[in-house]
Amino acid sequence: MLDFSAESVSEPLNLSVISENLFEDNLIGASECHDDEKSLLLELKNNLTFTPDASGKLRDWNESIDCCQWNHVESDNSTGRVIGLELYYLNITGGINNSSSIFHLQYLQTLDLGYNYIQGSIPTSIFTMPSLQEIFLDESPDAVHRSPAVRSSEANDEVRQTTAHSGQPSIRVNRVFVTLDLHSNNFHGKFPIVPYILDNLDCSSNHFTSIDPDFGPNLIIAYFLSFSNNNLRGSFPAALQYALNLCHLNLEFNHLNGNIPDYFINMSLLNVVNLRGNNLKGSIPAIFGNQYCYLETLDLNGNFLQGRVPRSLANCKAL
Repeated sequence: MLDFSAESVSEPLNLSVISENLFEDNLIGASECHDDEKSLLLELKNNLTFTPDASGKLRDWNESIDCCQWNHVESDNSTGRVIGLELYYLNITGGINNSSSIFHLQYLQTLDLGYNYIQGSIPTSIFTMPSLQEIFLDESPDAVHRSPAVRSSEANDEVRQTTAHSGQPSIRVNRVFVTLDLHSNNFHGKFPIVPYILDNLDCSSNHFTSIDPDFGPNLIIAYFLSFSNNNLRGSFPAALQYALNLCHLNLEFNHLNGNIPDYFINMSLLNVVNLRGNNLKGSIPAIFGNQYCYLETLDLNGNFLQGRVPRSLANCKAL
């Protein structure tokens, strides 16, 4: 505490010196870079695959410069720890997998890999980073104004969600992430189980071939789900039967076959269902508009459905 009473001040107090000293102390603390994190970042740079015109943007990533001063790196002013990486628009096509050094940055809060062309499977290590709050993986033309691919809710050390299906175990996750946006990349294979309860999942315009059926309970509060323009094959994904709160479902332009499943009757909040351009067969089941109907769009074009249009759709006044 500074006391400016007449009794306590015998000589004039030079506040400018105090201010300069405080500023210098903060500046020194802000410029400190931790050697372990610098090594991890240099390893990341060496392993990334990107076009030559993008390499210049990372030219200051070298041993001679404090990593807290590097382009695309955000550090905590008080600790010097790396808390953000902005690696969007670098034309990255490879070099990020489950063994990547980037996943050892324990204090990283924001990871932006948007508007790149990352190929392969989703590196599941990205979901184990203890401090991560935001992940951008989408291919948006405006990286500055888009929403994060994954955004955490307020901190929750532990969340339990019990499904409405008897016999299913409760889900325990360390954090709740409500939005996951991976659209317009080159991810392929099976969509994995991610340790978050999602309310918005956009995986459109990728090359996913299936959805892990055990991922279903993570969709119990989802209101938006899109796997349009992928390579989903076989019958309807079993995981979707858990998504009873869906309002928007888009599975257009895949290779799904078989019948439209009966579990749609339990999705009473649907207002958009787009199943265009698949290989669905059989008749349109009388499950839409059976009771309350909020449907505004039901697109079944480009399939192999037959029979009559169910009378129940007359209850969908907004169609």
